[in-house]
Amino acid sequence: MQFEKLSFDVVPDIYEKKDQYFKDECVDLKSLKVIDAAGMAFLVKWAKSREDRKLKLLNTPSDVINLIKTYRLNDLFEIVN
Repeated sequence: MQFEKLSFDVVPDIYEKKDQYFKDECVDLKSLKVIDAAGMAFLVKWAKSREDRKLKLLNTPSDVINLIKTYRLNDLFEIVN
């Protein structure tokens, strides 16, 4: 699964399809250009929906890594680059 934008203006529409997305154990962020708190909240919800409470992030941009560190969300994500 890939996203260009995970922000307040698109997350509500994406969240409506969460049942499709939340089946995947990883998300490829190589196309991601924009992320904000709403996008991070979506990824957190996705991670918490998993049985192991962990989501693999592929090709993770530095701004996403910085948000994970800032919000202390390391336990919810596995960075795979």
